[in-house]
Amino acid sequence: MTLFIARCIWREDGSYSGPESLPDAWSLLDEEFYSREEAETAANEDRLQTMQQRGGWMGVHRIGLRRLEHRFFEADDFDAALTIARRQLSPDEVLLTGADDND
Repeated sequence: MTLFIARCIWREDGSYSGPESLPDAWSLLDEEFYSREEAETAANEDRLQTMQQRGGWMGVHRIGLRRLEHRFFEADDFDAALTIARRQLSPDEVLLTGADDND
């Protein structure tokens, strides 16, 4: 099965309470990976690029205050991975008012 990566970000106000806490924002990266090692390498590269975009060494400081993690999802295709990510990363209120995933 194919692996997809979700970039998960928590605000600086301490909303991160542990590995199961829901991120304040997330996005599913539009890339496919075929091994866990390949996905982890891509996640590390994404983290470095994010820090560089935030201003070099100051970005390293800020990224510590604004928590960034990557979660991996196995799915047949991007749409299936997006459905799984929505189910696992979105608050219940969003799921209750969003589109029906039972199709």
